[in-house]
Amino acid sequence: MAKTVYTTRANFLDDIKVFGNVTALYNYAFSSLNTETPFLERAGVPYPATYSRFNTLLKKQGFVSLYANNSLSTETEIKVDSTTINNG
Repeated sequence: MAKTVYTTRANFLDDIKVFGNVTALYNYAFSSLNTETPFLERAGVPYPATYSRFNTLLKKQGFVSLYANNSLSTETEIKVDSTTINNG
């Protein structure tokens, strides 16, 4: 049976983190950004990253960038990727 795991990385984080569920991933990213409203990017335009939007985009694309503010700066970006692994 295959399982999806999610990894996060950012310039301001010391190491890559791995998560098995989206809720824990979102909560970690949200707290790491230290902001009241994280942002996603759609066609170069920032929009607020609710959990629902974040989850939908991650499931649809398999990756997403979450930003601390609406400037969409790489200095405040957390990149999230998904990977499917097999259980033998």
